[in-house]
Amino acid sequence: MKLQAFVDDSRTGDANQPGGVFTLAGYVASESEWSAFSSEWQAELNNDPKIDAFKMSHFSNRFGPWNDRLQLFRNIIERHARGAMTITVELDVYKRFAGSIPI
Repeated sequence: MKLQAFVDDSRTGDANQPGGVFTLAGYVASESEWSAFSSEWQAELNNDPKIDAFKMSHFSNRFGPWNDRLQLFRNIIERHARGAMTITVELDVYKRFAGSIPI
């Protein structure tokens, strides 16, 4: 069976300053699982209040109903993803070993 991964990146700190991290994280599922995921995810995005695109930063400082909504998105992921992956690298370490590759 062929699996597909969807991965997103995030960075904290300034790439030109000490400190900060670079993170890649994502989920793995089959094509049919991603298809079902996409339909269910879009349906939740369309619920009130409508969201154009999911961004965790929009949820991170919210309480009450927003926490409930976040749980709905998490449940969709848990129903369809076979596994998760994440890697975090300190920006200083990244620059030392792969500094010529932009982030």
